Amino acid sequence: MVDTGGGHPLALDNQLCFSLYAASRALTRLYRELLDDLGLTVRSTWSCSCSGNAGR
Repeated sequence: MVDTGGGHPLALDNQLCFSLYAASRALTRLYRELLDDLGLTVRSTWSCSCSGNAGR
């Protein structure tokens, strides 16, 4: 999140929330590739994680 050109402060490149969103998407994409090798989906791992923590 660096304003490299003195652009408008509301430009997406200058927004922390957009930078976090982009980083989250990149990590999910990487995670999905790793899970594909195991025949799993991101959603299935979230479901297992949530149901495993439900009684805590």
